Amino acid sequence: MLNKIQNIINKFGMTVLIIVTAFFVYGMIYMINYNEPQIMAVIDGRDVCIVESREQLENSINALCLRINEEAGVNYKFDRKISYRFVCAPADKIADENEIEYALLGCIHESIKEVYALYIDDKFVSAANTYDEIYEVINKIESLKTAEAQSLGYEFDKIKIANKIEIRDQLCSVNEIHSAEEIALMLDGSLNNNAISENNSNNANMLYTASFDVSADTVPETSAENDGSSEVITSESLPESNNSSEYGISRSNDSLTGSLRLYSVEASPKNPSLKAVAKPGELSSVSASYLNNGGALIKYALVKNIAQTEEVPFEINYIDSADYFEGTEIITQYGKNGLRDVTYSIEYIDGKESKRSEISENIIESPVTQIVIRGIKEPPESKAYGTFLWPSETLLVTSEFGERELLGEQNNHRGIDIAAPDKSEVFASDGGIVIFAGYDDSYGNYIIIRHDALFTTLYSHLSEILVSENDPIYPGQLIGKVGDTGTVTGPHLHFEIRTNGVSVNPRDYID
Repeated sequence: MLNKIQNIINKFGMTVLIIVTAFFVYGMIYMINYNEPQIMAVIDGRDVCIVESREQLENSINALCLRINEEAGVNYKFDRKISYRFVCAPADKIADENEIEYALLGCIHESIKEVYALYIDDKFVSAANTYDEIYEVINKIESLKTAEAQSLGYEFDKIKIANKIEIRDQLCSVNEIHSAEEIALMLDGSLNNNAISENNSNNANMLYTASFDVSADTVPETSAENDGSSEVITSESLPESNNSSEYGISRSNDSLTGSLRLYSVEASPKNPSLKAVAKPGELSSVSASYLNNGGALIKYALVKNIAQTEEVPFEINYIDSADYFEGTEIITQYGKNGLRDVTYSIEYIDGKESKRSEISENIIESPVTQIVIRGIKEPPESKAYGTFLWPSETLLVTSEFGERELLGEQNNHRGIDIAAPDKSEVFASDGGIVIFAGYDDSYGNYIIIRHDALFTTLYSHLSEILVSENDPIYPGQLIGKVGDTGTVTGPHLHFEIRTNGVSVNPRDYID
């Protein structure tokens, strides 16, 4: 053997030796790994999965039982026969916790299954094998209720289930799994005694079908809860064949079968099985007595889409500025609301709006953003400094102090009129205390500030007064807005300086 290897080396060189050695080592590693003994869990004589240890399987069983208890409400005990055997398998075949749980569920699928559970208002109702089964039940109930009521002449867009609906992926007892038809009856018991015909899509009158087996002249009780709301129908009270089509009822040997039109059933305290339904046009009756009767687990809402035009509120954009004192806000661009056409989906329960959702909009006119300069400069002390500032941001004076002609008459003008835009800012000329803030037929809205024992200033024809009597004021504080109140010909600020109560020319004192 050694001679043969030596001959190969001599003939082909070290390259072949290296390749052969590499394959040999790889094969040994693979065989060692593959032949590593693993633990196979055997349940009821069937190989289930490879586990790291018995403890891992026991922990998984305990976790599954706890989950079953929490989700299915069942105090479950895993009483299957468990054994173990050794198998040769690679380590990557060892199952993780999720794989073990899946394998364990496969062992108990005849009693516990992972399914889709329906919750109404956070309360468990039933379960189905697929999500689509429950989803389709909800849609079908809403569609049938909508078509049924619309066939009676009620004006709305849809009837929908108003309750909170959840579909959860969880474990359930197989006893809690039901067909789509059974789930529908659980949600609304009225579908039990009066199942809507499958062929109603082409039936403008939307029939309820009711089947009864009768013998002699009696009709058996159909429900333990008899509200006595409509008339008993027996074989004796069945109309003759030529009139029975009005009620959609026919005889069949000794049994009475047929379909009853909703609007053909008259309310009467005699009938233990049928409920009175409002006639066409009585929407409030349907909403109160038919849609949300006490026997249904779910509540229904009428849905109506309403289109309207409404304003779109404007936004406000604040810009901080160190040029103005704190508390001062100057509007440089006034906002304007926009307009839009909007469609709302509105839900009504028992005649009252319960929910409103926007489903579409079309902007007719975009809103204009309001821009506001907001002062951030620290204000001075609220006291008189003995100097007077110009009280407006505009400088144009349209009427000076002294004698003037106004409305064809000569009079003494006791201040100056400063032209300014309506609602523009008015500032305190000096610091002091507000001694008056109110209205006068001549001055309109006006303010008087006392600065010291000698000086006061007056600001009139304001659209807004932003201070109150006895407020301390600092120089340059925003105190009001320009307007056209009182005796005026247009928006402006009338400004006076008084010494000992006598008006003086403001130009002689303003710095």
